[in-house]
Amino acid sequence: MERRKLVILTQYFPPEMGAPQSRLFETASGLVKLGWQVEVITAMLTKREWIGLSSDYDLFINTTNFDNTPVSVIEAMALGLPVVSTNVGGVPYLIENGVNGCLIEKTNVEDMFHSLSSILDNQSFAETLSRDARKKAEKFDWEHIKPLWLKVFEETQ
Repeated sequence: MERRKLVILTQYFPPEMGAPQSRLFETASGLVKLGWQVEVITAMLTKREWIGLSSDYDLFINTTNFDNTPVSVIEAMALGLPVVSTNVGGVPYLIENGVNGCLIEKTNVEDMFHSLSSILDNQSFAETLSRDARKKAEKFDWEHIKPLWLKVFEETQ
């Protein structure tokens, strides 16, 4: 069986915060038991570190309980990683479930496993998610955004 590799980038939650960190590690330990290689990163990465790291992994998981528009998710999409994320905050504005990523409810570990397995067991599905995620991420490129901002400024004057 091919060794599956997964990177989880997350905020660091001190142990006294409990739930967010424990669910993350529950997910990670479950995947390790299934034979996956899992790396959990709670530190800030430089752009170069992130690009280098992403080439070694098959998926990106965002397990936040709250977020507006996470740059890490946009970056993962731009790098061609299929993304599985909790369906919180502004994330649904970035990810359309089953189209350019997978959304799960923040407490549903079973759904997380199902989404991850669906992506890894179906190469065509993974490639479609990656391609469509990249297209979505390209909409955040400055060359695309700049004219939109200029139009707003012109309309307000």
